[in-house]
Amino acid sequence: MKIHRMRDMIDIVIAFHENLSCFYNDQKKKAERERMKILLDYMARHERHLMTVLQNYEDGASSIILDSWIHFAPESNRPLPCENISIQNDMTVDDVIHMAMEFDDCIIAIFQAVTDFAENEEVREAFSSLLKLERNSLKKFVVDAWRLVDR
Repeated sequence: MKIHRMRDMIDIVIAFHENLSCFYNDQKKKAERERMKILLDYMARHERHLMTVLQNYEDGASSIILDSWIHFAPESNRPLPCENISIQNDMTVDDVIHMAMEFDDCIIAIFQAVTDFAENEEVREAFSSLLKLERNSLKKFVVDAWRLVDR
């Protein structure tokens, strides 16, 4: 178990969303089907939006909370590696949406674990807020993605 500051954890998640956005953009360039390109473009924009929201959260949060130490943290700087995953031409839009949901579930699981194990009440409340943000974002993503591809 590594020990990180809350700021470090948020930076890890920001980097994760940034990596996913780049991943989806790269996959969009390789996609052959128009529906897949549209979906991947939306997914890249969705990840950039989450990245911006977290950056804004970090910019507005108290230094005392951001510099609080967390004794539960992922063992690497990436909650889930995405370099080894690629979207194959035979994957359906449903497959890609489910893959994206798995990525989001990883972040949600980390925030839930930090919320459950945080010793500092302010840190627990902050991560609980971020957990709600990620869960709401996932719900919105699922609805928007299905709506987008069901045209």
